[in-house]
Amino acid sequence: MSFSSDVKNEICRKAPENPKYVLAEIYGFIRCCKQEESGELALYTENKQVAARLAEDLLYCFGIIAQVSTRYAAKHKRAHFTASLTSTEDEKRLTKLINSFKVESDGGAAAMLRGAFLASGTLTDPNKEYHLEFSTQSEAQSEYLCEKLAALGIGAKAAIRQNQRIVYVKGREQIADFLGHIGAIQAYLAYTDVVIEKDMRNDANRQTNCDSANISKTVKAAGEQIAAIEKIKAANGSLPEELREIAQIRLENPELSLREIGELLTPSLSRSGVNHRIKRLMELAAGL
Repeated sequence: MSFSSDVKNEICRKAPENPKYVLAEIYGFIRCCKQEESGELALYTENKQVAARLAEDLLYCFGIIAQVSTRYAAKHKRAHFTASLTSTEDEKRLTKLINSFKVESDGGAAAMLRGAFLASGTLTDPNKEYHLEFSTQSEAQSEYLCEKLAALGIGAKAAIRQNQRIVYVKGREQIADFLGHIGAIQAYLAYTDVVIEKDMRNDANRQTNCDSANISKTVKAAGEQIAAIEKIKAANGSLPEELREIAQIRLENPELSLREIGELLTPSLSRSGVNHRIKRLMELAAGL
């Protein structure tokens, strides 16, 4: 089962709430659902619970009975479910109410977006990428969804992909906020858990890469320093006592950092002090 299906199933398990929010959810359904070619008011979905949710909302809010039926799409080799009205009068009454409906609060916007997501939304598994998307039927519909998402502080963009208008959200924090707004609390918690785990894993990888880079840098620098010391020895060059001790420690311990070399000196020396003496060695070698 996909992450989208998990989110939709969680929403569908929740009991209807305030009637005005149920109406807003129906409004989101109707605005974003695929219509029958005949123009009949209906919702197509691959999720049976979503079709049942619309039927439940219509009965709860209007006393309208919607018929939930199953159709097998041979082309896609899977079942589709349809929630459609059985009465022309019910369709006219619902259409009139929907046409005059206005989303006037954040709660109403969240409920409307919940219906829109159930009807045409998809959410990619956060383990793969952060992507929320709605299929829309018109430019006006895309603009409307972007507007209502923005009202909740969620930045969305509209685009056309393969002749299909879409509205999408990419930001992981914004997608998590969306899940919270539409009441998918378990999905919100699962989503944020994945985000936190990925962040921790990325931080660990960055630290490992940083450590590896530092080790490589140390090894390279040590190789250059040993080559310089060997050059001085080959030229029978004499070294002051303070440089002779550092040179000997470096030759015997090519893996040590400057700080570690400083700790072996008598008396011990700071990293900057060791670095200063190493530079003197390198300069002496360069002058030979």
